[in-house]
Amino acid sequence: MVEVSASPARVSGSFNTTEPSGDRTLKVYSNGTIRFKDVVYSLTTRQAHRQVTITWDPEAIIFVTMEGEIIAEFGWPAPGTKHVGIKSARTSFQRAVKT
Repeated sequence: MVEVSASPARVSGSFNTTEPSGDRTLKVYSNGTIRFKDVVYSLTTRQAHRQVTITWDPEAIIFVTMEGEIIAEFGWPAPGTKHVGIKSARTSFQRAVKT
């Protein structure tokens, strides 16, 4: 009998959910963007092709590098918004505080 191992989950740059909070690893597209809940977030092309963690809750959407640097923290965009630029972030490029 041959055992087949499960392949690792594919990491993409898009994610859609109805959950009010959570986190997910995504891959930044070559143009420095990520699509989350039908909104394109422009981060930076310096992060192109890298994996980042997105954490969301009812108050904020936060993108963090795998090294722990906060790329950007956004408030939730208004309904109908299709694009959010990094210049509209509450904070950007800060080292996360380790607890």
